[in-house]
Amino acid sequence: MPVDDWRERRRGFYLKTDILLPDGLLRQLAALNVRDALERCAGLASASARVLNEPIVSVTPCQNQGTFHLVHEVLLSDGARLVARSSSSRVFCSDSSFFLDAWAQARMPSLGLPSLTVLHVDTSQDILPFPWMLVETAPGRCLASLSDDELDNSTVLQETGQALRKLHEVEAQKYGPVEARLLGNGEPPTGPFERWSDYIFNCLEEHLAAAVKCGFLDPRECINVFRAMQDRRELIDQMPSRFLHGDPGNQNIFFRSMNVSALIDWEDAVCGDPLYDVAFWASFHPSRRWKSFFSGYGTSLTEERDAIRFALYYTRITLAKILHRRRFGYADRPGRPTSRARMQEAIGMLLNANISSIHERFIAR
Repeated sequence: MPVDDWRERRRGFYLKTDILLPDGLLRQLAALNVRDALERCAGLASASARVLNEPIVSVTPCQNQGTFHLVHEVLLSDGARLVARSSSSRVFCSDSSFFLDAWAQARMPSLGLPSLTVLHVDTSQDILPFPWMLVETAPGRCLASLSDDELDNSTVLQETGQALRKLHEVEAQKYGPVEARLLGNGEPPTGPFERWSDYIFNCLEEHLAAAVKCGFLDPRECINVFRAMQDRRELIDQMPSRFLHGDPGNQNIFFRSMNVSALIDWEDAVCGDPLYDVAFWASFHPSRRWKSFFSGYGTSLTEERDAIRFALYYTRITLAKILHRRRFGYADRPGRPTSRARMQEAIGMLLNANISSIHERFIAR
């Protein structure tokens, strides 16, 4: 049974981990999305021609489909290319998250960041039986397409850090996932929780129990992690709320001429402590890249409270991501740390979180 996007985001911590859909469906989505994307081409072509009031040459599925959203390339008669993103009907019965893309892209120029024009957002399901949007094609190359050597480039890492720092200048209200339906009222981004820890600790006990059941943690480690995070709860509640991307992975960052050319896919945006976004970025990368990124961002975790918060967020994110991968049936990648090894690294950081330990193990290399 498809679910309501906002209800699920508010109910859980990380949508891909907590969404109330059967694991069997989640493990089939990659293949099903390819088939569904082919079936949507004609409808998207007709709807795009209608809203743009110009002929469409073709609509074709992009090579890489999203997890919960399908992605198409729209070719216009003048040779211009747009991207159509649409919600999976197998996942969502309603989805307002595309309004986040439109709001965020419109906000980027005032921050000195590149933006993409969002030409149309429709969540009514009147023209098409699913929510969809049209947006400019991101220029340059997606970081996910770069080799490890290219991703190790200090300029790429520093520029990424600088872009994220600029984004975090946007003040927000409350905490947790951004409520997209409130953005059109001229209000700042707003989350549903009164305290930041209410979001960070949402579903924590369930996630820890699942990690023990899967063998990623033993019972003693589970207890130690929970106690360590509880001990730091008051500290993270002292942080002001800012607008965060919520998923600053390589697939959502584009570069051209060694500069960030686009930030895309804002559906996981969060109101909270900026260091959470930094830790989320770090969870995608080996620690050899952290120093250059931190330099661009303008932090080196030289204050103990920063080191402690970073370690807590890194552990929380790692826990959610390894459970997400298990639900979707993703195997550990050859030559990369296993899920258990990732969890062990994270809790090692959490339980020994101070300036010297983090610098020695992860930054000053």
